Amino acid sequence: MDTADDEDSINRIHFVQDTIYGKEMKLANLDKVQGVIIRLRKNSNLKESENKLIAMLEDLIMRDDSFSIKKKKLSEYGIIVDLETERRLNTMCNLSEVMIERGLEQGLEQGRELGLKQGREQERTVINSLNLLLINQNRFEDLKRAASDKEYQSKLIKELLENDTENNSKQ
Repeated sequence: MDTADDEDSINRIHFVQDTIYGKEMKLANLDKVQGVIIRLRKNSNLKESENKLIAMLEDLIMRDDSFSIKKKKLSEYGIIVDLETERRLNTMCNLSEVMIERGLEQGLEQGRELGLKQGREQERTVINSLNLLLINQNRFEDLKRAASDKEYQSKLIKELLENDTENNSKQ
């Protein structure tokens, strides 16, 4: 599902035997080793694919329709929906929901990690700014206390850095 709007395709991948040297060896089931890659388009505003299989898969997989709507669409494509087909369709719908949930969970986790990293970097920058300000004002006792007392450190950050920011913005 990594295609652009005009790149829907079906690709067959299979082994072909070529004898380069010596007597040809007959491999009985070589033709059974193959795979198919079906590339679906992401955009739901596109016109229907010219390939009936791709059109059906895009219709069934790429849209967030309910189970009953997907069941109806299958019959529109000429597929008889018996109990076995209904069971498989239900499995497919549930599988796609699980994949979406996993993707969302993974995205949220990555977002949390990035947010924590950025927060720690911002905190270091603020603390370094406070330390420099205290050093420049020869307030070494405040610097020592802020290094071990987080509450006092927070008080100084609010008091000094917010005032410093306001003074810089007025200039």
